[in-house]
Amino acid sequence: MEESMVISPSKLNYFCEKRMNEKNETCFNYQKNMPLGFSTCPYGFSCYKNTSNKFCSYKIKGYFNEQKIRGHQKNSPLGANYNMTVFTTDDFLEYCVKEDLKKTYSAILEKHEIYRSTIHDIKSAIRSMGDIFLEINLDNEQKDIMDGYDLIRTRLDYHDRILMDDKQFATVINKIRVHKLIKKLTILLSYKAGTKNIEFEYCGWTNNELFSDSKAVFILLFILIENAVKYSPKDEKIIISMNDKTKQCSTILIENVCGLLKADELPFIFDDGYRGENGDNCSGNGIGLMVAKKIMNKLHIDYQVDISRKLNKSYFSIKIDIPSLNKDGTIFYKKEHQKISV
Repeated sequence: MEESMVISPSKLNYFCEKRMNEKNETCFNYQKNMPLGFSTCPYGFSCYKNTSNKFCSYKIKGYFNEQKIRGHQKNSPLGANYNMTVFTTDDFLEYCVKEDLKKTYSAILEKHEIYRSTIHDIKSAIRSMGDIFLEINLDNEQKDIMDGYDLIRTRLDYHDRILMDDKQFATVINKIRVHKLIKKLTILLSYKAGTKNIEFEYCGWTNNELFSDSKAVFILLFILIENAVKYSPKDEKIIISMNDKTKQCSTILIENVCGLLKADELPFIFDDGYRGENGDNCSGNGIGLMVAKKIMNKLHIDYQVDISRKLNKSYFSIKIDIPSLNKDGTIFYKKEHQKISV
């Protein structure tokens, strides 16, 4: 668990910082075992701890010892007669803790703006490359490359909007044929799969023409199939099964050999940044499945994940039910059974 940050008044950083740098046992043990809320440290200063940070070297009514503080102040550059501000508990929470939260929030916003600017620049560069390609006569293979560029741009756009929880991120409902999306995606991922000698095996078919956000479903299926390619060992098959559950709902099942994933990890695989034991063997940052879950929640897509044994191999599978939606993004077909959960 990450240590809480120790926050002190800048001019009085001397007290805590000096003793902690000197590995002062009294300070070290106190900060390690500091209780939540207000308290008084062994040197007479007021301290406050919340779930995020520790605030030390303050004077807060009812939580400081003036005599002890004077004794330690005389050894500081500020001198024994330096008058520290005395806060009430309410004032301290208002002016110190809230200000710290504002600074933290501002830093987060700044990072988000940098992130969004970076995403914008990458999307612009890809768009420019696409404009150049449109001026050229492309054969089928080159058109697949163009589709790949378009997919990257679309995925970046979804990452930007979903991760930033963009309230203006509207769901655009249009007609989709799921099997066509899957065939297109496996073509785009064929090179990556080929480097590991992985084959795609298709079972079943879907005849439904569903209504949903086609770009979001495309991104979802890309994440799930790419994940299967990433974590499959060499020389294996990825099995993609398709069928129409009803006239308004299609089921997709993606299975791949995955020896390192354990059953007790399944509840966490959609968490932001979670990579499990497989993470050390594959590149990535652990946000793909988190984005996938956000898309599934947004489009009312039920899912079920499982680990099973077949022919002495461990298989990871994810099954998704894609329903038709109304124009306002609400579910058109309501299933009678309860929602599938992990």
